[in-house]
Amino acid sequence: MRKKYMKHTATTATAVLLALPLVCASIAEAGAPINPGAKAERVTLSPLETLTSTDYGMTPGHYQASVTGNSADLNWLTGGSNFAGVCTGSTDPSTGFITVIGSSQGISVVTLAANTTFAISYNMTGVVRTGNDVSWALIDTSTSDVVFGLTFEDTNATAAGGVSDTSAAGSFSGTVAAGTYWLIMAAQCEQLGGNFSYDATFTAVPAPGAFPAILMAAALRGRRRR
Repeated sequence: MRKKYMKHTATTATAVLLALPLVCASIAEAGAPINPGAKAERVTLSPLETLTSTDYGMTPGHYQASVTGNSADLNWLTGGSNFAGVCTGSTDPSTGFITVIGSSQGISVVTLAANTTFAISYNMTGVVRTGNDVSWALIDTSTSDVVFGLTFEDTNATAAGGVSDTSAAGSFSGTVAAGTYWLIMAAQCEQLGGNFSYDATFTAVPAPGAFPAILMAAALRGRRRR
């Protein structure tokens, strides 16, 4: 019942990003924009009150958003990005009714001119528990397909794109083709949560034939020194 409630009430990209199979289908179907930058939100259901903080932008930079109990801090660099978020919510244990929904997300964009190694280390243990959802994903902007990603819906992990380690804290490295991508980390919490984060880099893969040229240049430099 909780998931049904969330799908009908969530109106931001975060709700869709929390379940990678849904992302694979189509982000556009969510009817919400993908805004690069940071967003934090706290929704108190009774009485209904929504606190939202956003810091959006289209270029690399430092983006921060914060509301009571939830925050997002995105450092978007030219060759990668790192993110630190806090997400927490609340459910009345006596009735089982959700009283507070919290969310936090960071989105950066990277355009790659050639095949590139994508590497990410992440820690989502502070958020993973029944009642909370959290994920990271690298998404092709042209197709809305998840290239790599890992999500926890409650405590159930789902990986995409060859990610084999489904622990809440770990690392992954893979090759991604030239193109433009969203790198997203998002969490939505109906229970007590905590901190979550990632650190990611993009490193160009040398083109075929580049290694001999690199070795020769290094050899020539060595001769000049002698």
